[in-house]
Amino acid sequence: MSVSNRKATTKTLKDETWATLKEIAESQKKADRRKKKFDRRIEKSREKFREDLKKSKEEFDLSMKKSREEFDRRIEKINGTLGSWSHNIGDFAEDYFINSFEQGKKIS
Repeated sequence: MSVSNRKATTKTLKDETWATLKEIAESQKKADRRKKKFDRRIEKSREKFREDLKKSKEEFDLSMKKSREEFDRRIEKINGTLGSWSHNIGDFAEDYFINSFEQGKKIS
């Protein structure tokens, strides 16, 4: 191979190498742009998820608060009913024993 052919071959290889490196650099730029676009979409999805989670938590907390209030109201009602029954049973027992003692006085 002659010197001029070697120089031509070297120049051709050098030009092909630079062309390949340029293509690789362009491909890398495209890949970087796609990655940035993908990252933005992921971040938007995360933000939406966080918002939805916050909304669900607020709805759950409100629901639990209403349930606790309803539970407390029912317990108050039950306590009132039990208190009334207790008072009525106490009155009945008191009347029963008083009447029993009065009848016992009359018999003697």
